[in-house]
Formats: sequence, structure tokens, C-alpha cells
Amino acid sequence: MIEPAEASRKEKILDAAEKAFAEMGFEGASLRQIVASADVNLATVYYYFESKEKLLEAVMQRRFGPLKERQLARLKQAQEQAGGQPVPVAVILEIMLSCPLALTTPGSPENQMSMRLLGRMITDPSPHSQTLLQTRHEQVRQAFFEAFQHTLPQLPARDLHWRLEFIWGALAIILCNPGWVENRTLGGGEPVDAAKVLPQMISFFAAGLCATAVTQSDILPVS
Repeated sequence: MIEPAEASRKEKILDAAEKAFAEMGFEGASLRQIVASADVNLATVYYYFESKEKLLEAVMQRRFGPLKERQLARLKQAQEQAGGQPVPVAVILEIMLSCPLALTTPGSPENQMSMRLLGRMITDPSPHSQTLLQTRHEQVRQAFFEAFQHTLPQLPARDLHWRLEFIWGALAIILCNPGWVENRTLGGGEPVDAAKVLPQMISFFAAGLCATAVTQSDILPVS
């Protein structure tokens, strides 16, 4: 059983590391700065997390692990309720998008930090950051790819991959820079409202996913 004092030290280290990584990225964040902010010594950081790389992994797991589990659990529940039949495109999209969009809820310091951290990780050129982000997201990406593939068997895998990349990219922009969406679509001054954004995204992307395949039309017949 973890003692309260020990748990408190770990949380202070994670809080300090999260702030540092969100502001300066993996390479720019200094362990000395994190140590000073958490009011612990360097040996304590290495005792709990072993390395800077594993400290970043722990920060990402604490902040985004529950989000990943919610997405996968809701998708599994929808598939079980469908009883082996294809889950409607709109339902898959709602699960795929609504959980991350909940991070845009105003007034939540935790959500604001999540968006700052995610924005930094997506744009951070550090190979370690990019590899970690890709590895952590791979299970979710694959689960939704397979769900759409079951629902849209007529769509070539290459086309489906392209279309899902467009969706993940649009979601990343909204999460990382909600102010851009506010200024471009809402006239500025209004916070991003997930309840309004979600149906717009579902309507648009459902149409795109169900559009005629491109890959097959690019294949010229053999004469």
C-alpha cells in the first residue's frame, strides 16, 4: 500500500513535470527545473520514475490513460450491443470524438493542462515524444479502424486510413488550439462548445467516410 506522503511526492513530481513538458517539450524540459518546482531532490525523481523518458510516460499515462480506456470501453459496449452487426458510422464517430472533445469543457484546470500538454506533444519535434505519442495512441487508432472497416467493408483500407487521418488531424487542431476554432467559426469570444462542435464533425465526417472510394478509381484497366 502506497503511503499518503509517498503518493503526495509522486503527484508533486508529476504536476511539475507535466507543466515543464507542456511548456518546453521533452528536450527543453529540465529535470533540475522539475526537481526545484516539486521541492524534491533528483534522487527521488530517479527512485520513482528511473529516467526522464519514463517520467514523460507516467505524465502521459496519468493525463490520457483514462481517456483511452473510456474510448475503448464505449466502443466495445457499442459492438456488443450490435450483436455482431456493423455499428453505424455516426455511432462510432460519436464515441471516437466525444471523449476527447470533453477536454474542451471550460473552467477545468485539468482539462486546460491536458490540451496544453497534448498540443506540445503533437508539435514537439523530439523523436521520443513522437514515438511515445504514436505508441500510446496506436491501440485506439487500430480499434476504430477495425470498427469502421467492419461497417464499411466496401471501402479500401488505403482510403479508410486516409480518411481517419483527416479526422484525427481535425480533432487534434480543435484540442490543441480551440481559439482558432472560436475565431474562424464562432466569431470570437465564445468558448468551444463540444455539444455544438460534435454534431458538426459527425455530420461532415460521416459523409466523407461513406463517399465513393478513390483508390479503385485510380486503378486503370489493363488493356
